[in-house]
Amino acid sequence: MKIDIVEGPLDAGAPGKPRYRTVRADGKTMKVRIVDADSPSFAADFGAAFR
Repeated sequence: MKIDIVEGPLDAGAPGKPRYRTVRADGKTMKVRIVDADSPSFAADFGAAFR
């Protein structure tokens, strides 16, 4: 087993096209971003959801 030590942030690549779901909470309509945990671009999508 080879272990590589990486200095600095990792590049997760480009996120895919965002998908949203519309929900109602407390009488207000909100858009919620959907992130698929099984997608190959999960790390980039997850990071983009919090930016």
